[in-house]
Amino acid sequence: MPVKALAAAIEGYTLEAIAHRVDAEKQRQVGYRFIEVANRAVDEIAELRREIGDLAKEVARGK
Repeated sequence: MPVKALAAAIEGYTLEAIAHRVDAEKQRQVGYRFIEVANRAVDEIAELRREIGDLAKEVARGK
């Protein structure tokens, strides 16, 4: 009986470990997607700043 209980405990632990690894992988993928989106937002903000700078120069020349 103790051997069966030990085997069941080991199997339960193994299943939990596998589930944890799956969750960790999903979280890692979410993290990478978040970084990609954030990087795109930074690039778009930089582009907007350049465009605003260009427009400011045009306005200054027109005065």
